[in-house]
Amino acid sequence: MIKRIASFFQQEKITFSFLFIFSGLALGVILCFICIAFYALSLSRGNSTAVLATLFMVTCASYLIGNAFGFLFGIPKTMQERDGMKPENRISYQINTNLEQISDWLTKMLVGAGLVEFKELVKFLVNISTDISADIGHPNAQSIIIASILCFAILGFFITYFGTRLYIANALASANTELQGISEEK
Repeated sequence: MIKRIASFFQQEKITFSFLFIFSGLALGVILCFICIAFYALSLSRGNSTAVLATLFMVTCASYLIGNAFGFLFGIPKTMQERDGMKPENRISYQINTNLEQISDWLTKMLVGAGLVEFKELVKFLVNISTDISADIGHPNAQSIIIASILCFAILGFFITYFGTRLYIANALASANTELQGISEEK
C-alpha cells in the first residue's frame, strides 16, 4: 500500500512541500468548518440547522470565489522562443497563450479595481453579513459571517493557487516536452 502511494507521488511528481502545503490548507478548511459548526450549535436548538446550512452555503460560495481567483492568479506563463536561444531549446509550434493573456489582463484589472474600491468592498462585506445575519435571525452573527467569508475565500485562493502553480505547471511542462518530441520526430 505504501509502495503504491510512493510510486503514485513519484509518477505525478508530487513533492513533500506540495503535500505539506495542501495538508496545512486542508486542515485550515476543516478547522474553519468545525468553528462554524460549534457556532451554529451554540445557538438556540430550533434554529441551529438553518444557521449551519446558511453558513455552509456562504462558505462554499466564498471558497469557490477564492478558487476562481487562485486559478486566475496561478496560471503559469509559457516561455516563447526568442532570438538568441539555442535551437534545441526552441519550441517549434505556436503555443496558444490566450488564457495567459486573459489571466494577466484580469489580474491587473482586479488588483487595480480592488485597490481603488477597497472601501466599497469593505462596505459590501459588511452589508452582505448584515443581510445574512438578519435572514438567519441572529443579528450578532455578522462577525462569524465575515470571518467565514474571508477565511474560505483566502483558503480557496491558496489551495487553487498552489495547485495551479505546483501541479498544473508541471503537467503543462510535461505536455510541452512530449509535443516538442512529437514535432521533432516529424
